[in-house]
Amino acid sequence: RAVNRITVSMKGLADGNNTVEIQGQDRGDEIGQMARALDVFRDALVEMQALEKKKAEGRDAELNQMVEHLSRVLSQLSDGNLMVQIEEQFPEGYEKLRGDFNQTVITLKSIVGDVMATSSSIGNGAVEISQASTDLSHRTESQAATLEETAAALDELTQSVKSAAEGAKAVEQTMGAA
Repeated sequence: RAVNRITVSMKGLADGNNTVEIQGQDRGDEIGQMARALDVFRDALVEMQALEKKKAEGRDAELNQMVEHLSRVLSQLSDGNLMVQIEEQFPEGYEKLRGDFNQTVITLKSIVGDVMATSSSIGNGAVEISQASTDLSHRTESQAATLEETAAALDELTQSVKSAAEGAKAVEQTMGAA
């Protein structure tokens, strides 16, 4: 559910909604890191919207090109492309935005890598538990069979002891008669 909430927030940001609620920033795990990274994106989106307002007031084509490029890479990022980076220089005063974006993508890549490694580890643990359960089941079945054989042997021994007791009784009677 936490990943779904982050996904909804990412889509909202990609659609230009800078009021989207980002939940989970207080978490100490990868989801919390992602939420905090999205907060940086939201701040970047606020800056981008401010840039669009300046463009509407007559800002030059260079600024317009930068906003379009940022929008494209944010869209690629929201589609799951974690290899996207902004290589071309931004106009002075907006270079920090480019650096923040690139750093955020690097952080997201690291988080996703950690999540994948953790998922793999959990999968391996589940396989090991399954194998151990199967092994325990086989051993339990084997012990049950051994216990059954032991019970049968004890029954035979009881019958033998009874038979020997009856034979001893018969011998005792024969001795008494003799």
